[in-house]
This record gives sequence, structure tokens and C-alpha cells, in this order.
Amino acid sequence: MFRLSKGGKFMKIRFLTIALFLVVTNLLGDDKTNGKIEPGKQQTVVTLLSLNGTFSGSASDSSGPGQMTWKLTQEKATVRGTVTAKTRLGMVGFKGTLYGTISSTTLNFAIIIPKGGISGLPTCTSHILGTATGVTNTTIRGTYTGDCSCTGSFRDGKFTLTKQNAP
Repeated sequence: MFRLSKGGKFMKIRFLTIALFLVVTNLLGDDKTNGKIEPGKQQTVVTLLSLNGTFSGSASDSSGPGQMTWKLTQEKATVRGTVTAKTRLGMVGFKGTLYGTISSTTLNFAIIIPKGGISGLPTCTSHILGTATGVTNTTIRGTYTGDCSCTGSFRDGKFTLTKQNAP
């Protein structure tokens, strides 16, 4: 059963196989049900969030109110996309790229706005750091702060975005 081959390779492989089997068995079942679903007993279902798509809504901070649109893609816990912010009059304020990670229903993100991304300030850059909590497949609501290389910092940012239906 524990036959040793040259250098103990067979024993190492067998040990790793048994250890892997025990880990998988432990993850798939619990001591009470041995991994079986029991009729009449409440089961827990885990729903994974999908933030793929376009989210739009209101945003405001110390620089004023406006609208934001996020076009996102998600791969596992990594979220990435483009962000466009408009003034309350509908003029584009900035365009940038969002980088984020989602854990449970919390999205931590950074928005990077490069030179040329801020309307009227072609040599300026900006960055935004934020957190959204209670995220769902259809709503992203959170707070942010940021800094612009030409105009300084902005604070007290709040936003609520809802998923837009695909055309």
C-alpha cells in the first residue's frame, strides 16, 4: 500500500491524492448530511453578482452634481470598464477607466482619468477612489473622493447607478 519507488515519488503522489480527496469531501459535504440535500430543510443558495453591462445614474461631490455612466466587464472578482461623467447640463466632464474588485457585495474601485480625459483641461489628470456597498446585479451605490492635478481634490462624492437594459 505505501510502496516506495525511487525517491519516494509514488508515496508523495498517493499522499497528495488522499489529501486532495479529503479536502474536496470536506468542502462538498458537512458532517450532518454527508453532502446530501434533506427534504424539508432550508438550503442556502449562493448567487454570484454579475456586473457586466452599462450602469447609469446620478453622482455628486464637492465640485457639483452630474451623471455617471459605467460600462463594465467582470471576470471573477475583477471588474473593469469605462466611465463617462457629465455635468447636470449634459456636457461631458471626463472620461476614464475603472479598475475594481468585488468581494461579496462590496466593490472597491479606482477611476483613472488620463491627460486629455477631462473636458477643458487637456493637460490634467485625475484619479478617484471609492467603495460601493450592498451592490446587486442591478444597482451600484457608493461613495468616492478624488484629486485632479490642475484643480485639486474633491470630496463627499456619492452616486447611485442602475443597470440599463441592452438595446
